[in-house]
This record gives sequence, structure tokens and C-alpha cells, in this order.
Amino acid sequence: MGDTAIFWLVGVLFLAFYCDNWPTKFSRSVNVFLRTVINLAIGAAVYIVYYKTAHLFLGTQKCFSHPQQFPMIPTIWLINIFLINM
Repeated sequence: MGDTAIFWLVGVLFLAFYCDNWPTKFSRSVNVFLRTVINLAIGAAVYIVYYKTAHLFLGTQKCFSHPQQFPMIPTIWLINIFLINM
């Protein structure tokens, strides 16, 4: 669950920090729905890219959700880069 939350958090912080919490021109409920869908898409993209390339850097098996790949650590480093730039 922590890994899933971290992948989702990347999308949330990206929209909040770099896109000024876009979209904001619709009603509140529509904005929340669109941001949720966009955040899920960003989180899924980060998940897929991470698990497609992590084995090259970590020396583990190539597969999804391998317990030795520890996605929280490098993803938190990415979040730290977001925070440093803010």
C-alpha cells in the first residue's frame, strides 16, 4: 500500500507544484474528479516506468511488484526533488 500511495503522491505533487493544481476552471466536483483521474494516470505511468526500468539499476528480476525493488526509496527521492524546487 505504501508503494501505491507514493506513486499516487508523485502525481498529486506534480499537479500541485508545477501545474498550479490544474484544472481549476470547472465546478469543484468536476475539478476534483479530473484531478483524481489525472493523478491516477500519472501514478500509473510512474509505476509502469519504474518497474520497466528498475531491474536495470537495482540488479533484481524484471517483473512488476518485485519485493526487492523497493520503489518507495527512489520515488521519495523524486518527491524530494519536487520539494527542493519549490
